[in-house]
Amino acid sequence: MFQNKTSIAILMATYNGEKYIGEQIDSILKQSNQDWCLFINDDGSNDETNTIIRSYQINHPNKIYILEIQPKRLSASGNFNSLLQNVESRYYMFSDQDDIWLPTKIEKLYAEMKKNELEDEKLPIIVHSDMVVVDNNLEQIAASFHDYAKVNPKLSTFNYLGVMNNINGCAMLFNSIAKHISSKLGDLSVHHDWWIAINVSKAGKIVFLNETTLLYRQHESNVVGANKLSLGLYISKIISFKSTLRHDVKHFNHLRSVNYGGPIKYIFYKILFQFKRHN
Repeated sequence: MFQNKTSIAILMATYNGEKYIGEQIDSILKQSNQDWCLFINDDGSNDETNTIIRSYQINHPNKIYILEIQPKRLSASGNFNSLLQNVESRYYMFSDQDDIWLPTKIEKLYAEMKKNELEDEKLPIIVHSDMVVVDNNLEQIAASFHDYAKVNPKLSTFNYLGVMNNINGCAMLFNSIAKHISSKLGDLSVHHDWWIAINVSKAGKIVFLNETTLLYRQHESNVVGANKLSLGLYISKIISFKSTLRHDVKHFNHLRSVNYGGPIKYIFYKILFQFKRHN
C-alpha cells in the first residue's frame, strides 16, 4: 500500500494513450491547487505510453509515481480499482488519459468537499461536476455533458443510481471514508465510479457542483464516452436487446451486494429514470 503524503491522490489508469496523455498530465501539473500526487498504473500498453509517463515521472519525481501493479490487462475499471486498492490517501480523484483538466478543477472540487465535511467529518462524500464535451481536436461538441447526454444530477440517489450512473469518475472527488465503505469491490469489471457512487448514495452524501471543470474528449478509442440521447440511440438498444438484457442481468447481480431490492424495483426505476432524465 502506497501512503500518499499530500491531501489528494490522483489515480490515472493508462493503456495505449500516447496520443493524448501528455496533454492530460500537463493540465494536471498546471492546477491552481498543488496539494496532490499523481499515481499511474499502465495496463500493458504496446505503444509509447510507458516512455511518455516515465519521462514525466523523471521530471516531476515528487509529484508523479508509477506503480507496477500486477496482473495487467484488467480493463480500465479493473485498473482504476487496483490503483484504489494500492494507494492510501485522504482524498481521491480519477483521471482519464485523454481529457484536459481546467486549471481550477481541483481547487473548486476540494473547496466544496471541505465545506460539506464541516457538517460531519465522518461522512462519506462525493463531490462531482459537469464537463465540456469536446472532440479529439478539443473543438466543443457540447457546453454541458449533462445536457448533451440527458444525465440529470438530481437523480444521483440510491434508487436511481441502481439503474443508471449519473456520476463520471473523471469529474469526481471523494474522501477516504467513501473509499473504505466501497472497498468490497469483488469483480474488478464493476465500473469503479458507479460502485463508489452507489455505496456513498446509500450511506453518505453526493454533492453536485454545477460548473464545468474539465474538457471531456471524445474520440475513436474511448472506452466509455458521451452518447447524445436520441431516437437512434434507443433504436440501437432495441436492436441489441439480447446484449442489453445480458448486461442488465449482470448489473442486477452486482446490486444484490448493496441490498438494492428485487427485479420489480429495478425495472420500475429503470422506466421511471427514462421519464425523469428529460426534466
